[in-house]
Amino acid sequence: MRKPPTLNPFEPWQWRFPAQPNRVWSAMSHFACFSVGTLSAIFMRYFANVEVHNREGLDILVDTSRPRDQGIISVSNHPSCLDDPLNWGVLPPSVWLNRRRVRWSLGGDNICFSRPSHALFFTLGQTIPVRRGIGVYQRGIDYAIEQLDKGAWVHIFCEGRVNQETELLRLKWGVGRLLLEPKHTPIVVPFYVRGMQRVLPNHTYFPRFGEKVHMRVGHPLDFSARVAALQKTIALEDSDEDTPTRRGARKELTDIIEVELRKLAAITEESFPFVDALPPKRVPPSQ
Repeated sequence: MRKPPTLNPFEPWQWRFPAQPNRVWSAMSHFACFSVGTLSAIFMRYFANVEVHNREGLDILVDTSRPRDQGIISVSNHPSCLDDPLNWGVLPPSVWLNRRRVRWSLGGDNICFSRPSHALFFTLGQTIPVRRGIGVYQRGIDYAIEQLDKGAWVHIFCEGRVNQETELLRLKWGVGRLLLEPKHTPIVVPFYVRGMQRVLPNHTYFPRFGEKVHMRVGHPLDFSARVAALQKTIALEDSDEDTPTRRGARKELTDIIEVELRKLAAITEESFPFVDALPPKRVPPSQ
């Protein structure tokens, strides 16, 4: 299936992924993932009051028994800058001992890759830079698809930015491309998190201890049949342009995920309304 040309908006210091990782790079990446994962597990276990509904739904994210070339995509809302990595603190600690089981994540280049030191840290932590506003055909999305073809786990915040309101934003279509183009259609695991906006409200720099966090995990979604039908339709066009058919396919898949995510959100928001109010913002004293 032909595809439109890919944009590469990144500076060389922003794109640090080696073509062939050597032992030194692999060791550095393993240390970054393990240390951050361990700290996340400690925080979520001892410094937050976490409740996970349908925890077994997360097992598939790190299940090594699935086919080696079938990737998996997790999708969630994005109420806090600390969603990644703290959300993964609920997973078994053994996950962080094997870098190949650690998620890949997409991060905005204007935040996670704004400085060379930041770029190196997030790259070692398996975060892929993306540029907002230039569409889905860009180098970061290509690289995420490459990881899915290797059977990796990729997480995406489809709202596209931190949203601390109770209403979900319209999901971006990047996840639609992540479903359409891998060699084997990935499994999708949606989940909704409530309370992380109180752990780290916007414009604050230190997390709050003892906050209640609720995570509701949905059932895995299998898009293989629908993706196969959409791919056939796209292939008939034999075009390397982003045609209305391609855009319609991405939108259709994204809309299905959005419906499932909104169902999880509605159940969670109805069950746990006590976190609706964010901590009051500090108001400087009048002169």
